[in-house]
Amino acid sequence: MGLLDDVFTDLSEVLVDVFVDNPATVTRAESGGTYDAVTGVTSTGSSVSFEAKVSPPENFEERFIDGDVVRRGDARVMLPATDSVTFAPKAGDEVLLDGVTWSVLDVENLVPGDRAAVHVLHLRKTNK
Repeated sequence: MGLLDDVFTDLSEVLVDVFVDNPATVTRAESGGTYDAVTGVTSTGSSVSFEAKVSPPENFEERFIDGDVVRRGDARVMLPATDSVTFAPKAGDEVLLDGVTWSVLDVENLVPGDRAAVHVLHLRKTNK
């Protein structure tokens, strides 16, 4: 880990702490549920999650909306790669933000040195 990693990770954390108060929960399903053929019930699988502050959701500019990869209503948030982030987010994870569940469609990692300082998450609201 280099000096830039420390500087930019600390800076991103400070900026979010000072200017933002958006607590979010990021969840990843670890294993799928199982279906019981006798009862007809599917059990929920296990999951892992962490809580962290993120930037407010930012809508994509009109020029990026193609109706497929990026749709109206999609948003981006920035998640500082701090110690509270116990796993790097990836597509398929879920983010609970202000009572709304979002699916992570893509993640862009801002890497100034040897590791990510900020994760930029492309989100889409789910029907939960």
